[in-house]
Amino acid sequence: MATNYRQSMIVRERSDNSSMRIFPPRPNPTGSLGETECLYTNHFICSLTDNILLYQYDVSIEEITSTDWYEIKSRTRCASIIQSFLTDNQLDPNVFVWYDERKCLYSTSCLSTPQLRMHGRHRLNIKSLTNQWSTNDIHAYINGQTIVYPKNAVRILETLLKKSIQDQVEVINNKCYFKSKKAQKFDNGFEKRHGFIQALHLSTGLLTLNIQTKLTTFYSSISLLEFIHKQIGPNRIPSAHDYKRLNHLLNNCLITTPRSNPKKTYEFDRLDYRRPGEIFIESGESLIEYFQRKHIILTQTDYPCIQVYSIDDYNQQCHLPLELCQIKQYQVYNNPVCVSSSFE
Repeated sequence: MATNYRQSMIVRERSDNSSMRIFPPRPNPTGSLGETECLYTNHFICSLTDNILLYQYDVSIEEITSTDWYEIKSRTRCASIIQSFLTDNQLDPNVFVWYDERKCLYSTSCLSTPQLRMHGRHRLNIKSLTNQWSTNDIHAYINGQTIVYPKNAVRILETLLKKSIQDQVEVINNKCYFKSKKAQKFDNGFEKRHGFIQALHLSTGLLTLNIQTKLTTFYSSISLLEFIHKQIGPNRIPSAHDYKRLNHLLNNCLITTPRSNPKKTYEFDRLDYRRPGEIFIESGESLIEYFQRKHIILTQTDYPCIQVYSIDDYNQQCHLPLELCQIKQYQVYNNPVCVSSSFE
């Protein structure tokens, strides 16, 4: 760390007294004495109130079908449904809870179990209290009263910190990206976003919140046809030469069908050489006829279709016309992208 102290000449003697070395004075630092300096840190000291109980409950989010209830597997859907429970006061407004988007609900209150909470076609099944901790467990470690690291209590509080800003950020792969920040757009259908990772660091004597910034490449949320044109050129129909590169760029990309009812999400498998009029479904209809029956008229029938898998059932394979497909928002692209960019 820089200082403004003037260092005088230092004489040091070797332990064997055989010689002496004189070190020159340290150069004066630039700037005037008393001038303030800005230091930046990514660790912030935290404090916790004593004796706050932290309860963990085993839960499931379920939806009614025509005959029975089934558990919803999609993390995104589960998080959205839980939020609707809280927004519409389907849980006691005096009870503070947060959810990890998997199978755990946390609270600072003791809830009765088992219990079912209904909201429209969905229900929250609070099955059991699986464990409980206290902020005292963290204080005991900080003060050196125990060597047992309270990892579960720290994990619960990390989840709470992430949930406390959920209205302002999108959380992707445990990284947070502010919704209000504009992405850095590239000319070929990709974009970059500044995000951050936050985590609690606990040691004997100190609890800190650590913030690490990240710059991440995403697919742009555009139509699949527009994305392909950005790769191969405007108004071009992909040729056999383009297929390998496009399949690589779109590998495992999530695709939505905004014009379908209900809106569904699929995982890209590969481009199919066949056109919508050349692919037939179980009913014997071509894709053109099938979508026409759904009151969707295809206009780009010279373009190939894509083969996809339903994310709800990976045994369900189907084909979609390019013009009906949209790239799902906030998808990370892990390979390097080196192209010109612009801010929108």
